Amino acid sequence: MEPPDDAWYKAALDESSDLVFVLRSDTTVVWCNAAISQVGFRKSEVVGRSIADFLHPDDLVRAAEVMALESAGVFTQSTKITPALYRTRTADGSWVHVEINGSTAPGDDHLLVVARLSGDLVIHDRLLESVTSDQPFENQVALVVELATWRHPTDGYAVSYFDDDGERRWYTANLPASLYDVSHPDEVAPWEVAVGAEPEVVPLGPALRATADEAGFVECLVAAVEDPAHPEGARLLIWTTRAGPTVSGHRYAMTNMHRALALVLQRRAHLSLLQRAVRIDQLTGVTSRTRLMELFDEADAQPSDEPHAVLYLDLDGFKGVNDSLGHMMGDRVLRGAAERLASVVPADTTLARMGGDEFVVLCPPGTCREAATDLAERIVGLFVEPLSIEGGDHADGHIEVPIGVSVGVAVGFPGQPVGSVLDAADQALFKAKGDGRGRWAASATG
Repeated sequence: MEPPDDAWYKAALDESSDLVFVLRSDTTVVWCNAAISQVGFRKSEVVGRSIADFLHPDDLVRAAEVMALESAGVFTQSTKITPALYRTRTADGSWVHVEINGSTAPGDDHLLVVARLSGDLVIHDRLLESVTSDQPFENQVALVVELATWRHPTDGYAVSYFDDDGERRWYTANLPASLYDVSHPDEVAPWEVAVGAEPEVVPLGPALRATADEAGFVECLVAAVEDPAHPEGARLLIWTTRAGPTVSGHRYAMTNMHRALALVLQRRAHLSLLQRAVRIDQLTGVTSRTRLMELFDEADAQPSDEPHAVLYLDLDGFKGVNDSLGHMMGDRVLRGAAERLASVVPADTTLARMGGDEFVVLCPPGTCREAATDLAERIVGLFVEPLSIEGGDHADGHIEVPIGVSVGVAVGFPGQPVGSVLDAADQALFKAKGDGRGRWAASATG
């Protein structure tokens, strides 16, 4: 059989979904295919112009280097041009990333350039940018799905994951809810089938098979992805259509999605740990000083018509605990004191450790003076009995540590900066300690 003629090759290139250009050595476009419409241009708007007119200014130096090397005959059968990412202009003036590759023919000064608007390299680059620029987690999940949809855009895809509140969430493409978040009597839901990273074909029961047939889908491939933050992990689902490849043809896409989602979930878990470390005092488990200062700033940024109440606490006799029992036992006393304080602090009230043996209670806006002093009195009463701390020589392995607390109370006036209310509470604490410790005192004003 005779090979196709030149007209056949040109027609085949014109039908390609990739953008195809033929350039002269001076970078002038002498031909492009119909795919140029994907970026909003007509062929007549591109042919006869330099390819440099369409590349981002910051990418021109790299492109010029490739053209210069091509003109010098550097690229041979053994040393080829390899794919790289560039930014190209669209008809509306925006910029999109494209994967560009090129090739030449021996003895000819033309360059064939193939540009792919999507593809693994482009999407992985966008995912990397999304991760490193702290874009929303949902944006990153969408890019995970795009690693599959760019190849087979009419098939169905779903990602099941847990949000920060532990609620199951879905990100889907081309799928009705009846094919992912589904439960039929006596049938296992697709996402419940996966037990490991290796993709598995979902056995479809009669009800799910009928639902799939009605929606135009044939088979379902599922895989589990480990989520460090949630023991149930995440799930990836791919539903095939009659017009597309079978589940076997989707295993490469599933592998790409799996690796990307695992990376995104691991990073989210690490960020969550870092954020928790900033928000939570690592020794006692109550709110950290850093987070308390943020709450002060947030309150001051949105002044309220209602006053804030602040309690400043100091443990009495704590230095003697450190001196006589050691710092390790002192840390246990601090944790025990924090647990005891947390037992009486209302749910809408913030208990924070300022440092050392000092704690602060930030009451919600509108807390009156009577409520604030009542809380202070309850806190003082908490420490009438000694703390039972693990690690003593008693038969039960505990030691009774007598510890007291002094409390300063301040209630500000509407709109008063919370930091100045804290200062007033600190002054009141100084008075309580001067009056004999183990008691509370309130400032005359915020």
